Amino acid sequence: MRTNIGSATALFGMAWIVALMNYDPKRSTLLIPQPDEPNYYLNLLVAVGLVALGLLVGLSGQADRRGPH
Repeated sequence: MRTNIGSATALFGMAWIVALMNYDPKRSTLLIPQPDEPNYYLNLLVAVGLVALGLLVGLSGQADRRGPH
C-alpha cells in the first residue's frame, strides 16, 4: 500500500514540475506562477520535495514488502 501511495505522490510532484516548466500565459489558464514571481521557486521546491517524499515512501514500502532476509 505504501508503495502505491509513494508512487502516486512522486508522479504528482513530477506532473507539477512539468506544469511549471510548460506554463505559457498566452495559451493557458493554469494558475501557476511565472518565474519572475516569488512563488515560482517555492512551488518548484514543493514539487521536488513531493517527488523525493514519494520516492522515499515508495521505496520503504517496497522494502517492507520484501521482509527480512
